[in-house]
Amino acid sequence: GTVNFSQSIFAAGTTTFVSFLLIGAFFIFASADIWQRIFSARSAKIARNSIFLVTLLFVIFGFALTLIGVAAHNHFPEIDPNEAFFWGLSALLPAWLLGVGIVMVFATVMSTIDTEVYLLASSIAKDFIARARQEISDIDLSEIIRVAMVLLVLVAMLIAIFVRDVVSTLFAIASFGLSLAPAVIGSLLWRLKPKAVFFSMLGGLIAFFALIILGQFNPDNAVASLPAALIFLIIGQIIFKGSELEAPEPESASAVRRDTRDFFFSLFRKKLARWGGKIKM
Repeated sequence: GTVNFSQSIFAAGTTTFVSFLLIGAFFIFASADIWQRIFSARSAKIARNSIFLVTLLFVIFGFALTLIGVAAHNHFPEIDPNEAFFWGLSALLPAWLLGVGIVMVFATVMSTIDTEVYLLASSIAKDFIARARQEISDIDLSEIIRVAMVLLVLVAMLIAIFVRDVVSTLFAIASFGLSLAPAVIGSLLWRLKPKAVFFSMLGGLIAFFALIILGQFNPDNAVASLPAALIFLIIGQIIFKGSELEAPEPESASAVRRDTRDFFFSLFRKKLARWGGKIKM
């Protein structure tokens, strides 16, 4: 049958629409796989151009996933939301192509998972264990990373076995990511205080766990960690200002912020020029 977008997408409500929009716009700033691609770029120009290409791909794949969800809702309105993806594929793809579609999806998921596992294992090894030991060789650090990766995979397997609510789990992950977004975006434009950054992340996590404890966590308010983290970041920048000694900032960090500001301002100038306006800096 046909896929009716008007009765599926717009029936979600304004709150759900805004929540999904904010998650899609800001979660990317805390996404490790995106930053890994930027750091591996040969130059800033390549990284900048790749962002536009990746944005286009996100739009295409986002539309495809939306199409699958809408198809599942139209054809199987009574199904479990956790199974909507596979039911949607079955409604859109012929039987002979369904297996290929599922394999391609799992390949994409695994490509992201290995990045996340390696990032978390490296963070555990370098930010916690290596700091505690003070001196550690690269060989020992590599062994710790391998062990941490195995342990993280085992923990993920246990979570997958015992946590059956896939939708809530994904929104919980998104809520965690949003708690990092204000600090990440702010660090690209201004010099933030380390304690203010920690205070911001703490504020986002407090909002998230408060909703969990109160039993009020749902897709509509999963974005609560974003404004909470932003408010705590502003407060932290005020109350911690001048309260700590900081090491001199590397010139490279200042250059990155300066290039980022110039990049965004250049986008605005080009847009205004197309509209017939002008802006001077």
